[in-house]
Amino acid sequence: MEVFSKEKMPGWFGLFIGANVCEIAVTASSDVFTVIVAALVALVCVAFAFLELCTYNSTDDQHASAKEGKEQIEFRSRRFRDRCDSISQSYGLTPREAEVLVLLAKGYHADSISAELSIARPTTRTHIQHIYQKLTINSQQELIHIVDTRE
Repeated sequence: MEVFSKEKMPGWFGLFIGANVCEIAVTASSDVFTVIVAALVALVCVAFAFLELCTYNSTDDQHASAKEGKEQIEFRSRRFRDRCDSISQSYGLTPREAEVLVLLAKGYHADSISAELSIARPTTRTHIQHIYQKLTINSQQELIHIVDTRE
């Protein structure tokens, strides 16, 4: 179906015109020069039409690559979120601590987490402290390692 798409219409039109010009020129005149010129014109039209039909349509591939890339990012994001949810459930984190855990695992710092979740910085620090205590860790790097290695 891709061969007959709207984008390929110029190629099919050129092929049609080239073939018809050749046929008209050959049937209309028996002069050798006219036939040769008509054949050359038809050949050029057919060559351009063939090129148009066979060209690599990079925009379709770019859209397909972008779609695949987006799907892959969504898959990784979903998988990351699932690992964070699993850790939250395993260690008995509160819903707010679970939100903080996700942002910590993404590499956010306390100030960024406070801004993202619209909570006070001291509250954020308390949530981080509780997360570290429940997971028996001492740093954000350890948290990231736990999330990365979680199946």
